[in-house]
Amino acid sequence: MKRQLFIVSAFVLLIAIASCSSQPSLKPPNDSSGNAIPLYPNAQTLTISQADSESLISDLLGSEFLRYSSNTRISLTEDTASQVQEKLDKLVPDAKWRLESDWFNFDRSVKVSIWRSGDLRASIVLVDNLNSEQINDFTRYYGLSGLKSGATLIITHIWDTTKVIPTPTPTETPIPSPTPRPTNTPIPSPTPRPTDTPTPTPSPTPQPDTAPGTILKPGEVWYQGGMEMRLKNPTFIPGCDGFLGFEMTITNNTGGEIVTNISGLDFSIADNVGQSYSDIWIREGAATQSCYSSRLNRLEIRSMAAGQRVDLAFRVLGKPAQNVTQFTITIYQAGRIQNAVWVIDVPR
Repeated sequence: MKRQLFIVSAFVLLIAIASCSSQPSLKPPNDSSGNAIPLYPNAQTLTISQADSESLISDLLGSEFLRYSSNTRISLTEDTASQVQEKLDKLVPDAKWRLESDWFNFDRSVKVSIWRSGDLRASIVLVDNLNSEQINDFTRYYGLSGLKSGATLIITHIWDTTKVIPTPTPTETPIPSPTPRPTNTPIPSPTPRPTDTPTPTPSPTPQPDTAPGTILKPGEVWYQGGMEMRLKNPTFIPGCDGFLGFEMTITNNTGGEIVTNISGLDFSIADNVGQSYSDIWIREGAATQSCYSSRLNRLEIRSMAAGQRVDLAFRVLGKPAQNVTQFTITIYQAGRIQNAVWVIDVPR
């Protein structure tokens, strides 16, 4: 009887040890100290190359998430995103991580949270109920295989805020010293000829300011005080559950650095039936089908160097009002530009 009890006790102990050691986690990047962040236990790890992983993080979260030494783990589970979130909300704090940014939705199927532990930060992305279009995009753009319809994709990214990855400096090839040549007998200097007076090149005529009250169409430029803004490429299928997307360029043609203090709070999007839209997301660069990681209200451009151009892509989420025929985009202030207006017609 004692022998049986001993065997049972040993068996229970082994199960307990196995259950404790089976909890997967993602360690901090090399040479970083701190706590590993727990991973969802009931998930399969997916294989992805370093280059594809960096592309995925840059497109999904933003290139700023790759400025630091980091690690990424991608996994798949047949549990729902709600089940994954509920479990991680218990596991992660137990591992001495604290919530920095609560779960928020990119759209109906993608949610993100950010956690901290000392100098470490971690972002957890859940893509719920994968559909065939998402699977196709993840496979074509990032080489992910083994994805299943209806499953939840989990992306865990951990980085060390004290370890900034240095920007590589191009190595200059030293220019060899010229080989000395024999000294020649000096040639008499020719008789100087009259100096031609160069014809001055006329300065380009500055672009006149756009008249106040002007309403522009996509592709047209608003000029004011040496700055210019152009709204272009509107689309009504921008991806990621948006219903309106467009691109905008801002250029400093003043000839010098200027203070701009551009804020996303000075941008307005409304329709012709009186509804305003505030769920607006942006990314720097050209538009993509991937979800954007920054809200418009967080946009800040404090200054612009001479000749600098900023490219932004906008995506509006939500549900547009019925019978909308136009969207009006107003920029109340962007550096020297004030009250610039574009109207985008809804195709019929």
